[in-house]
Amino acid sequence: MDLKQLEYFTAVVEEGNISAAAKKLHISQPPLSNQIHLLEDEFNCTLFERGARKIQLTEPGRILYDRAVTLLEMAELLKREINDYSNGSRGVLRFGLISSLSSVVAGEWLCDFNKKYPEVNFEISEANTYQIIDMLRANLLELAVVRAPFPSEGIEILRISKEPMLAAGNISFIGNKKTIRLKELENKPLLIYRRWEKQIRTAFAEEGAVPNIFCVDDDARTTAVMADKGMGIAVFPESASEYINAENTVKAKIECDMLYSEVDIVVRKNTYRSQIARNFIEFIKDKYKI
Repeated sequence: MDLKQLEYFTAVVEEGNISAAAKKLHISQPPLSNQIHLLEDEFNCTLFERGARKIQLTEPGRILYDRAVTLLEMAELLKREINDYSNGSRGVLRFGLISSLSSVVAGEWLCDFNKKYPEVNFEISEANTYQIIDMLRANLLELAVVRAPFPSEGIEILRISKEPMLAAGNISFIGNKKTIRLKELENKPLLIYRRWEKQIRTAFAEEGAVPNIFCVDDDARTTAVMADKGMGIAVFPESASEYINAENTVKAKIECDMLYSEVDIVVRKNTYRSQIARNFIEFIKDKYKI
């Protein structure tokens, strides 16, 4: 017994005779009759009585018809479900995310992507960029959203956006400036990301200044909390400034072409990529016109 035989059998029952069923199935009567006989031989029973105009189901035939309808519906549902997974409209996307991008990715990207693919679920791992890259390389994630710079060996990079760096701190440190030069921050206690330390020191050196680095950390939230408490001036990307909450903490754009943050989507090179992941990447590329 196979699904094709069940399809033939239910067609005969629903059409009422072999001739009408054969026409519906676009086959000739002899092979259709042969498949019904094979079913009866397999079950060792008569499935229906052949009348002059219309067949009559036997009790075994009635049982088989009820089960066959259910099995065919399940098979069709399974086919649609597999197709949904194949075309990326259903399934799970496992990706990594750094905390400073959570509002952009979770609050904007995923919200919009969910409207287009409502049956796609998400498994999100949050950590700093280096940890996320390690998880990606270990095949624990399919893609990740991080900030440059990072070790890129074996990594394929899709550059999404470039944003300025801000200085955020107590108004007594910064005043009411909307922009600020590195030279003006030379003697101020700075709170910075560890992976931008080299970039920041180089930028200061280009302006003939030396940074006073008070604290180095790996998380935008830590930097923001310390800035809000008046402990120093946070140097971080514009989009991470949402973590600043204190009323007397002000923000100024740093005037320096060398200091900027780049948001990237990263995947492993030369590896399988699910259709969901491909759909997500294409969705973001279309969103940013990349």
